[in-house]
Amino acid sequence: MEYAAEVKKWVDIPVITIGRITEPGFAEDILQAGKADMIGMGRTLIADPDWPAKAAKGLWGQIRPCQS
Repeated sequence: MEYAAEVKKWVDIPVITIGRITEPGFAEDILQAGKADMIGMGRTLIADPDWPAKAAKGLWGQIRPCQS
């Protein structure tokens, strides 16, 4: 995500970051700090397709973690 923060300094389009973002709080911190405009998730959503809904509802303890 540090790369995304640097890219945001140079472009005027939305920037997506990726990379083992598994905790809702971590994702929110990235967005709030302005390091990226969106969070891309691969393995996290394979492990739990309902991750975004659970995170939005504050059901963090019910999120199934990715094991890889």
